[in-house]
Amino acid sequence: MSKRFRFSLRALVIAMVIFSASIAWWVSWPQRRAADLIEAMASSPEQAEKMSGQSGMWNVLRKHPHDRPYLEPQVRTMADIIAGRQGFTVVVPTRMEQGSGTLEFTGLLTVTRGELRGPIELDARERPAQ
Repeated sequence: MSKRFRFSLRALVIAMVIFSASIAWWVSWPQRRAADLIEAMASSPEQAEKMSGQSGMWNVLRKHPHDRPYLEPQVRTMADIIAGRQGFTVVVPTRMEQGSGTLEFTGLLTVTRGELRGPIELDARERPAQ
């Protein structure tokens, strides 16, 4: 093999590794950003409110005893992946009794490049028995 061919092959492999890492970073960006918000919700609602201020979820976190919030990812289309966008359902399990079970407050969170929108559309559902 010629030196030029080996150099070209190495350059191609390095370029493919860099390209693959960039794509993985881009695709996983919304999940990382949403996880940062959930971490802030669990530790400091004030910090979470600064990250995404347009929600009624912050009042729920302050007023009601709750367990650690978690995310339920929504399905992404190819357009969502290209745009760096993903929707999540944020679930806050509370300790409020409702009939025979406890309640979970849910809200829709949309993560787009550069901004968090939500959790909006605050709703309540019965918490499944564990």
